[in-house]
Amino acid sequence: MSDIGPAPVTSAIVVGRPQGAVSPDRYKGVLMSNRPDSGTMDLQPTSTAYVAYPKPFMPSGNFIDERHTGFPPAREREESNVVAKMRLEERRKLEKEEGNVHVKHKRWLREYSEAVQSDKLDEIESNLLKETKKQKFMETQAMLRKALVDTLEVDEQQAEKMLKTNKSNLIKTTTTLKQAVHEANKSKNKKIKEKPVWAMSEKEAEEVEDKEVDDLLNFASNLDFEKFMEDEEVKEAVNVIKTRVKELEGEVMKEEKEEENLRKIEAHEQLIQDRLQRAQERAAERANLEDDNMSVSSGSVYHEQEWNSSTKTTKDEKDKINAMKVAENIIKNDSNIGRVHSKSSLSNVLDNARSETSSVSSHSENKKIKELMSELSALQTGLANRAHVVPIMTHDHNHQKEAVPSQVGNDGHRVLVKLKKDKDYVQNLPYLYRCPSI
Repeated sequence: MSDIGPAPVTSAIVVGRPQGAVSPDRYKGVLMSNRPDSGTMDLQPTSTAYVAYPKPFMPSGNFIDERHTGFPPAREREESNVVAKMRLEERRKLEKEEGNVHVKHKRWLREYSEAVQSDKLDEIESNLLKETKKQKFMETQAMLRKALVDTLEVDEQQAEKMLKTNKSNLIKTTTTLKQAVHEANKSKNKKIKEKPVWAMSEKEAEEVEDKEVDDLLNFASNLDFEKFMEDEEVKEAVNVIKTRVKELEGEVMKEEKEEENLRKIEAHEQLIQDRLQRAQERAAERANLEDDNMSVSSGSVYHEQEWNSSTKTTKDEKDKINAMKVAENIIKNDSNIGRVHSKSSLSNVLDNARSETSSVSSHSENKKIKELMSELSALQTGLANRAHVVPIMTHDHNHQKEAVPSQVGNDGHRVLVKLKKDKDYVQNLPYLYRCPSI
């Protein structure tokens, strides 16, 4: 940037200014940090220049900040800088308020720096205290070592003075060089023993073995069995060990019994499976034989069945006819049963009872079936020959009623009682008196 020199002074600028005044054009192109001299403003009314030349432009206005718009207020003039001072005071007042963010941040920074400095001081003090304690401890131990080396006995007062501890915590026996050497040897042997075998030399390993043997011999020779056995703690420990041994033996026996029971159960299950397998095999063989026999005689049997069914009445049909007759006679003689059952429903009940009794295959159950069938046949014949009513058990167990006094035998009564006790009997169902059909 080229240097800016003084601008030429024209006649227009010279007019109206004193001869010593500097023209504002001299500062053209330079920042207006240094304001030009106001030669005309400083003129006094008595001056010849003030009288000869006109006043500068002064716009009208009531307030100070609205006047002198052509020139900014000078710093050195108090009457024209009053507004700037007021604004500066207001800005500084706002900056000092408690709610201001900048004020809060400055205060926090100050407090944080003080806290950091305090922490550093505390750390330095703690380090100094540790060093002091360490130095005192080292001095005390050095004094003790010196006393031991010089084979001097340390009494309670000297030990309390050196260690700075209470008399109650001191050892009342004197410490001699011999005891110190013994303790040192014990610690040395302990360190050697703590080393693993592979890390020891042959000499160290032999020393450890010899030491163990010596300790064992010393223990055996100095052992007082009576003293140990009379000790209550030893007795209690022995009792605890015995109790624990018994518990372990009981657990072992229990496990052995459980294993034996499991073996028995497995053997029994295997036996049952073998029997079932053999029974299935026999049933399969029997079914194959029956299929073979049926295939041979199927033609003739089928022809005979067709002929018999067309010309003869089967046993089932006869039983159904007899059951219908018995049901009809029971309904005629007892109106209470007639309210619940119809003739077909009662015949179905009798037929179901007969079919259930006929499905049993054992010898003892066959005997019962025969008794029931004989009772049923006696009831059928008795009802056919007699015109009076068979005694019927009502639903009320506390009051048993009979339609006719005991002129009838007990056969029919027993059959009806057995039917009523049956779980499939219709009067025992929850929909009694609702749906009488079966």
